[in-house]
Amino acid sequence: RTSIAAPEKRSLEAYFAVQPRPSSEKIAAIAEKLDLKKNVVRVWFCNQRQKQKR
Repeated sequence: RTSIAAPEKRSLEAYFAVQPRPSSEKIAAIAEKLDLKKNVVRVWFCNQRQKQKR
């Protein structure tokens, strides 16, 4: 498991507010910018979309 620090989490939430379904290229760019693995970012977006459904 990767725990995402508060500043990175705020950035991810800001990206999510603009685009909840980013392309794989956008995910790669976000991951590089926040110094996280692409898979971690991809799963975070998936989890956020699932949370939003509830």
